[in-house]
Amino acid sequence: MFKSAGEPIGKIVDVDQIDNVLLIQAHRYVLRHCDELEELRREFLDEEKTRQGLQEDVTPQNI
Repeated sequence: MFKSAGEPIGKIVDVDQIDNVLLIQAHRYVLRHCDELEELRREFLDEEKTRQGLQEDVTPQNI
């Protein structure tokens, strides 16, 4: 899915079960870093701008 393996972030921990926080973090990572989703990211940002009253400060970093 990703062209490179990337670099580890944070410390290595054993995970027996994925909690909601970890799942959300993983989901956001994929949404932000998967090139194949670029068009969907743009569509989402456009919808968010419209929904939030055309605020131009809606960017991937503040969602």
